[in-house]
Amino acid sequence: MILYLHDIGPHEADDLGANANNKVDIETVASFIRKHSANNEILLTADDGYTSTINLLPLLEKENIPLIVFVTTGFVEGRVYPYEAEFCDALVAGLVKDVDFDSIHRQLRGASKKHRERVMNEMAKAGRYRRDTQRKRSFLSWAMLRKLNDHPLISIGSHTDAHLDLKRQSPLTIFSELRRSKKLLEEKIGGKITHISYPYGSSDRLVRTAARLCGYLYGYGTETGENGSRMNQRRISLKNKL
Repeated sequence: MILYLHDIGPHEADDLGANANNKVDIETVASFIRKHSANNEILLTADDGYTSTINLLPLLEKENIPLIVFVTTGFVEGRVYPYEAEFCDALVAGLVKDVDFDSIHRQLRGASKKHRERVMNEMAKAGRYRRDTQRKRSFLSWAMLRKLNDHPLISIGSHTDAHLDLKRQSPLTIFSELRRSKKLLEEKIGGKITHISYPYGSSDRLVRTAARLCGYLYGYGTETGENGSRMNQRRISLKNKL
């Protein structure tokens, strides 16, 4: 059984929309493992590279559960920030008004990085706020990732560079996202990066072929993945198994 997690910690007032769905507290993870580990071999995976991933370490060591940390390299280097989190913080602060989060999320999920930035800049201009003031989530540093990679229960994988929905991108962008993140991770951490988690769990034949050509050996989706598929392994949300 492969589970996927994102941010680890208690829910807060600004956890709306996608952020609320992607956040889980450590007690919930521990309870699930205690309930299901006797009859299932469990692999934990954590997408995006939130600093809060470190909170899983005591549980991993106590239960001897392996973890793959899938890193969005743009988040680590500060070149990219998840628009969902930025938008939610602006919405909670009252800087964005009368906007349907789900509608914006659907629009921007399939957009290019350039289009995302344009929309977010327009929102910031309309709301008269600086975008960097709404960037409150923290991500693992290269030093933290190197330390995690040395842990016997932890492996590092790629979650692309800019967290784009690869199915909706051009072939050139697909290859660029897959190659750049892999190259950066291998340079900064050392060793081969052979695992890729597709953003939003979204892939098709072109994306999976591109991943293989870039040197990935295993690909991970979400509930849309296929059991037994090496390049589109099915993962489930812990919330869907409680």
